[in-house]
Amino acid sequence: MEQKFLSLTQGSKTVLEYEARKAKKFVMGLKPSLRTRLVAFDHRTLDEALSAACRQYLEEKKALQKRPTAPFQRQDKKKAAYQTPQRPVAAISTQVPSQRSPGVKKECPH
Repeated sequence: MEQKFLSLTQGSKTVLEYEARKAKKFVMGLKPSLRTRLVAFDHRTLDEALSAACRQYLEEKKALQKRPTAPFQRQDKKKAAYQTPQRPVAAISTQVPSQRSPGVKKECPH
């Protein structure tokens, strides 16, 4: 693909058509995460495509830098969800003795 890009020639195309073709080849050669964000835009110049690719790359890089905090938050949520069922069980077990007579042996309600 690189060789095809480098050997792309103007041929019978106008200069603007030739540059648009280079821009399209450039976008199609990007890694998939960048390409999918840029392919919808019909960049007419290589400069437009390059600028857009740089912006997307920087946004992706920022998102990746923020990502490590997300798994810790998810784990905290999982821990909270795991601990939540334990609280009602403890509340039920403390309420059970008050419902039974004092001389009866306490049994697990489950």
